[in-house]
Amino acid sequence: MNIKTIKFSILFKLLIILLCCSYLAGCGTSNTTKSSSEVSYTVKDDTGRTLHFDHPPQKIVSLTYGTDDILWSLVGPKRITAVSRWAGDPQLSFLTPEQVMEIGKKADYNAEYIYSLQPDLVVVSTSTPAALVKTLEDLHLQVYIARTPKNYEGMVEKVTNLAKAVHEDAKGKEIVDNMNSRLQKLEAKLAKITPDKEKTVVAFSNTGPMGRKGNLFDDMLTRAHLKNGITATSMNQTISKEQIIGIDPEVILLPTWNDNGKYDPKKFSDSIIKDPAYKNVTAIKNHAIYYVSDKYRYVASQHVVDGIEALAKAVYPEAFNAN
Repeated sequence: MNIKTIKFSILFKLLIILLCCSYLAGCGTSNTTKSSSEVSYTVKDDTGRTLHFDHPPQKIVSLTYGTDDILWSLVGPKRITAVSRWAGDPQLSFLTPEQVMEIGKKADYNAEYIYSLQPDLVVVSTSTPAALVKTLEDLHLQVYIARTPKNYEGMVEKVTNLAKAVHEDAKGKEIVDNMNSRLQKLEAKLAKITPDKEKTVVAFSNTGPMGRKGNLFDDMLTRAHLKNGITATSMNQTISKEQIIGIDPEVILLPTWNDNGKYDPKKFSDSIIKDPAYKNVTAIKNHAIYYVSDKYRYVASQHVVDGIEALAKAVYPEAFNAN
């Protein structure tokens, strides 16, 4: 074999090697998915506004106690920069003080402070002042508006949509599946409480009766096999003592939250229990007065199932003792 032939052979082998390497590299690229930090995507918030992300948010600020709870379950503390001012309040929040400390910061409706945190997503609610939302957007921050659900199905959508916003669809589905499973098990326990056995309840907040027809708490009472006495009256005006006496509830639910000292739950409770006008109300005569934590009554997250269960347990403990 002459030198020319040898050189050609060597060059040919090198070419084959290079082609193989190129092919393998190409295969490696085609089988590798982008890391979560490289994914870009577009979502809509609960009001239909479009948000685009170049990567899943890593510095999230939550301004509502409901989204505090949901985000903790979706992304954990590492991707949450600050939670709402209510986080950690045992009468309103499902986050423990220890979990809040792990996050380290709370944020209120202060645009300057929120901007200083340099978040890549700010989560607010439909009740957040529109002026604050506009200011945050004028500061070029991504603002996601979460709904205030009116029923269980709305809460499922709230969780699902927020999961998409933080690019945790699978985790969102896991949370919803767990919600549905728990609700089914709860219904199995309550199935023997037929409509004719359901008790009529009037629930009070610190400012008066609560439970407008068609809102979440009304839906929760229905799922707990309780009849909402308030829905028999008009909630467009303050309900009177005469109306409550006319409803004659079998159960009265009283508030527990003091809103950082703004209310005195004990004083309010005494004003109902000791009011001579109510002395012949069935709930008062039978001492069927229950204190279900306001974190269950004002729930705004996947913990809605905990709220339904807490209401049912307070009124129908026998349904749980038997299982």
